[in-house]
Amino acid sequence: MTMPPTPGTSRPKTLAEIAAEYLHNAIVSGELAAGSHLRLTEIAERLDMSMMPVREAVRRLESLGLVEVHAHRGAFVRQIGKSDFEDTMATRTMLESAAVKKAADRFSKEHETEAIAWLKRYTALVEADLVVEAREAHTSLHFTLYRASGSRWLVHAIEPVWRNSERYRFASEEHEPGVLLHGEHEPIIRACIDHDPEQAGEALTKHLGKAAERMAANIPEAAEANQ
Repeated sequence: MTMPPTPGTSRPKTLAEIAAEYLHNAIVSGELAAGSHLRLTEIAERLDMSMMPVREAVRRLESLGLVEVHAHRGAFVRQIGKSDFEDTMATRTMLESAAVKKAADRFSKEHETEAIAWLKRYTALVEADLVVEAREAHTSLHFTLYRASGSRWLVHAIEPVWRNSERYRFASEEHEPGVLLHGEHEPIIRACIDHDPEQAGEALTKHLGKAAERMAANIPEAAEANQ
């Protein structure tokens, strides 16, 4: 998953950002499994860059909770499992419901146009069974709503929890491809358009509850064993 850029930022990516995106996608997809040792020299060679940006990328992923660094042992992909998943989704619900409530208070025509455009793109990609592209559109749809809150810190707080939850979403999609249900987003957008914070929060909470049910049913047994 690639997080949506902040509007107005079109600068070229740094080497550290390229390395962080590569590692993030490898972790979320399961290419780098939970508990994997991140061998920085090998990663640098694979990406054809020096060790410095790779180390910076690992520090960024550590700050997002995707990587653990142990003194004298190195960096490892953080383990996942039921308790981590439940904590992740509870935190997402708390933060994201607060964000959409604030968004509903200040939702503009521009916000409405952008959100509906992302919803249409997401719907089309789901129907085309383009799972990776649909996931990226889904992220952009949600963060369009959260940025509409006007709270930079809420958006900043949501990002790492969202990234961690994507590990569980990917595992769910591998078991049930095409399970990205787009109809749940319409009530959230409608409540924002109607400037109804309570309804927006309720619709978001209901959506995340259903998403959690789908993902929890497919937490890999290996992840459960790590608890």
